[in-house]
Amino acid sequence: MTPIREHIYRALVESGQPLGAYELLETMKGVGSQKPPTVYRTLDWLTKMGLVRRVASLSKFVARHAGDDCDDVAYLLCRNCGQARVVDIAPFGQVLSETAQSLNFKQEDIVIEVTGLCDRKDCRDPLS
Repeated sequence: MTPIREHIYRALVESGQPLGAYELLETMKGVGSQKPPTVYRTLDWLTKMGLVRRVASLSKFVARHAGDDCDDVAYLLCRNCGQARVVDIAPFGQVLSETAQSLNFKQEDIVIEVTGLCDRKDCRDPLS
């Protein structure tokens, strides 16, 4: 892996939350070309290699971790702290795929994003 790819992947792993291209660009001081196209090309490559996932609603990316080999996932996105948890939804994804197939729909991808509040103390709803 090139130093730029490694740097961007490591930044996503260490962040623990989704990061956008410009946030990643800010981390690149002294690491290769510091231009948006470089970051976008790197994110595209990392996505194709299965090392990162795109969180569409946020236009941001999260790192895939060891053991994260499921293809059908949902993102649990905390609207307060920005944390993104990835959950395996394989059984639900299979039902969606079968439904699409029965309707002669050519499925390309399944992305489910759920927004709310995570279990961190400062993220809990004060009224509950």
